[in-house]
Order: sequence, then structure tokens, then C-alpha cells
Amino acid sequence: MSLGHPIWHRSIFWNIKYWQLLAILTFYTFFGLLYWFAYYMDGTNMWKEMIVDYLGKAIITLPFWYLFFRLLAQKSIKFKLAIHFITWPAFVAIWFYSNHAILKLLHWNYLYGSSIIWDIYIPSLFYFLQFAIFHMYDYWTQSEKHKEKEKLLMSIAYQSEISALKAQIQPHFLFNTLNSISASVPIQLEKTRVLIARLADTFRYGLQASEEEWIFLHRELDFIVTYMELEKERFKDRLTFSCTVDDSLRNVFVPPMLLQPIIENAIKHGIAPSINGGHISIDINKHHQKMQISICDTGVGYPEELNKKIFTKGIGLRNTSQRIEKLYNETLLIEKNKPSGLKISFAIPIV
Repeated sequence: MSLGHPIWHRSIFWNIKYWQLLAILTFYTFFGLLYWFAYYMDGTNMWKEMIVDYLGKAIITLPFWYLFFRLLAQKSIKFKLAIHFITWPAFVAIWFYSNHAILKLLHWNYLYGSSIIWDIYIPSLFYFLQFAIFHMYDYWTQSEKHKEKEKLLMSIAYQSEISALKAQIQPHFLFNTLNSISASVPIQLEKTRVLIARLADTFRYGLQASEEEWIFLHRELDFIVTYMELEKERFKDRLTFSCTVDDSLRNVFVPPMLLQPIIENAIKHGIAPSINGGHISIDINKHHQKMQISICDTGVGYPEELNKKIFTKGIGLRNTSQRIEKLYNETLLIEKNKPSGLKISFAIPIV
């Protein structure tokens, strides 16, 4: 079974994966065998003591690894190095007293007198050696993730540029055509004329969105209101809509077309299949220097368990999830709404 097999990437405890535990055990097994061989060549066979010694070091390593690469994962390397000068003597002391206690209990040999210095030097050496390897590997993996993120962002930027160029192909022809249609509508059908004007507004916003990287939140919400008015004409009384926004956030910059795919997904998969329709609500407020956005619908919901497969049901949610993750390093959270439907929420920094 290769290390690429999914089982090796499963977490055992403390989010430590099988392959990471195997790597630590392999590390100590290798050096334990070298140490045992050195003693054996000198005429001393201490294989039982070596097992207790190096297995103990491996076990004691785990909580220290968890501290640096889980609890302090977001801290700078300088901060971690400073902490190492506190945890290093703690590692040595824990190993020293626990190892000697076990050997004494089993009536096995251990170093004493002036030779005891090796019981301080050796675990200290192993502590700094293994964590140097851990930090180098962590730096390499973070670097690879950063490169992948850059590639994806470049791909998204390229696709956005292509989309913008496509959108610019005779856009005025489309607007002029809609204006011509609107002008030909009889005065008795004023409502139709208004709908055509709103449709032109959505196209115009879509074109502007393809040309701009950031827009004010209030512009995005104005577009959503126009979009929902068009949808309400289609669904009539089966669709209702509300939007609650913290006024202090209206001039915050957001990526264009951030909310529309989520709302379109709610209408298509939640409201449309429901006989009675439903309600869509947007709630935007400030929480811990972040803008918390929640979009709820009371449609038919999602009958299966909520998991990553839900993002395969359409490109709207998947693309929005990727945008939020790559731009803000935030996660799109999907929950079941009460009494029915779905709740989709995420947080983005206020910039």
C-alpha cells in the first residue's frame, strides 16, 4: 500500500495523520538501530533499553508536534523559535525522568554519574534535529500550496480577462436592441417596458462586473434587488425576498457578482421545485472586523447529508466557494435552514 493511498492521510488523533506518525516512528527506529549497533559492536546488548528509550522519544514528540503545527500553526517562525527554547528543556526533562523511571521499575540499566550528560545531550540533539526537519517540510508544503494558489489565481484572472473581452464584443448592440424593443412596446404594457429596462440594467451590471475587480457592496445589493424583481415576475407570489444590511458596511469593497450565484442556486434548487415557493433573505452584519454574510431560503432544501458533494450540483456554489477561499482564505458554510431550505454563510475581511 503506497503512501498515496487515502488511508495514510486519515487523522488518528490531534489531527495527526497515519503517514506523519509513521514518519516519526521511522525516524526514531532508524536512529535507535544505529545507537543499538554502536553498543553491540562495543560488546553491550541493550536492545530492550533502546526500545524504551526511542519509543519514549517518539511518543513524547507527538504533543510537541501538535503544539507547533496545529495550535501555533498561524504564528510566525520567529515566534515558534522563541517557544522552542521553552519546550526544548521540557522535552528533555519529560523524557529523562520518564525513561529513568521505567528502566528503574523494570530493573534495567541506564546511564548514571558523569555519563548522565549523554541523557541530556542526545534527546536535545534529537529534539532540534527532528523539529528542524518538521519545519523545513512545513515550509516546503506551505510554499507548494502558495504556488498552487498563485497558479489558480492566475487562471481565474486569465479567464476573467477572456470573459471581459467576450462581454465587450458589441455590448452597445445588445443595449440598443433592448431599447428598441422597449420603445416598440405599447403604453398599455408599461410593466413589460419596465421589465425590459431592468433586464438591460442586469446586463449592464454584468458587463461592468467583468471589467472591475472590486465594487461597493451597495452596488452589488442594488443589482441583487433588480435581479430579484425580475425573478418575482416569474414566480409571482411564490417568491418573497428581504435584505437586512448594516449601513456601515454599504461602502465596503467586495468582488462583483459575489451574491448572485448563491441566490440563483437558492431559486433554482430551493424555491422553483417547491409547490408553495419560499422566501429568500440576505443578512449582512459586522462581526469581529469581518463582514458576516448569510443567505437563507425556505425552499425544498437538500434531502441528503450536507457534505462536499453538494458543490458538484452546480457551478454557482463551487465557483463562489473557490473565490472566497482563494481571495480571503475563508470557507463557504452550508447548513440546513429551519423549518426548510438551506442557509449559506461566509465571512470576509472588511477592506
